[in-house]
Amino acid sequence: MRGSSPAVFFVAKWRHDKGDIVEIPPLRVAPRAADHEMYTDDGDFAVIIRQRWEAKKLGYKFTGRHDWPFEYMYVSSVTSVDRAFMAGGVEAYVMVSQDWRAIATIPGRTRAHWFQVAKRSKVTGNIERNYACPLDHVIFEMLEQDGR
Repeated sequence: MRGSSPAVFFVAKWRHDKGDIVEIPPLRVAPRAADHEMYTDDGDFAVIIRQRWEAKKLGYKFTGRHDWPFEYMYVSSVTSVDRAFMAGGVEAYVMVSQDWRAIATIPGRTRAHWFQVAKRSKVTGNIERNYACPLDHVIFEMLEQDGR
């Protein structure tokens, strides 16, 4: 077991040098041969996959699709979404209910279903272009308690 450590670190460093984030769990050796099953591992090392997620707290309370006040859900500005997808994409956009009791997740893989909407910003007063997602591609989820 201990003899494999140099190979584990060598291969992990090789993946690290290729730009991966690598995690090597501590070596655990059974004190007795009879205890070996309690000391099995889940692999020599893990390559950590970085996923980009975006989160926004909304000014609306919702618990699910049934009480969402619009026909679709805004994702984000066209500029920021396009920039994010040019840089590798976004796993999901997660919207938080105003009361922190529910979330709505828009998976990045649903992007082909999004469409552009122009609307006046409450903050700037400018007309801004945003992506919107049809509700049948939004995953609503109640939180068991206040999410804060």
